[in-house]
Order: sequence, then structure tokens, then C-alpha cells
Amino acid sequence: PELLPDYIKKDKTLSEIGEKQKFIEPSNYEEFKKIKQELGKNFEKWAIEKLLIKYNYNVSDAAKEFGIHRTRLHQLITKYDLRRK
Repeated sequence: PELLPDYIKKDKTLSEIGEKQKFIEPSNYEEFKKIKQELGKNFEKWAIEKLLIKYNYNVSDAAKEFGIHRTRLHQLITKYDLRRK
């Protein structure tokens, strides 16, 4: 909830939110699936990056917190190019 913009936190209707936020409107189901997949990837990358920062790039601790094996976290770090810079 704290990650949501203020205009969503205040129990607004979708039409009120739509006035302030431009939504992506897929024209067909295939386009919908592509958009959904892309949004999922962006969210996954964002979540992993925040987790790595929280644990100062300690992969073992971050993986434990995320509930995945550290090998899998290494794969995701490579996939999203999230190595410490």
C-alpha cells in the first residue's frame, strides 16, 4: 500500500484514477499477454534490485529473505544485469 501513488490510496474509483493516470489498453488478448509479461519482468527486476540493495548485495541473505535458492538469485541477477556497479 505505501508504494501506491496518493491518488490510488484515497479510495478513488477507476474512472477518477484514469483521469490522472494513462492506462495501457490492449486491443486484443495477444497484446494483453505481451503487456502483462513485460510488466511482470519489470516488477521482478525492480523487486530483486531493491532486495539486493537492502542486503548490500549479499546474495545468500537476499535469497533467504526472498525464499529462493541463491543459485536462482544469481541467475536472475545475470538475467536482469543487476551486478553491483
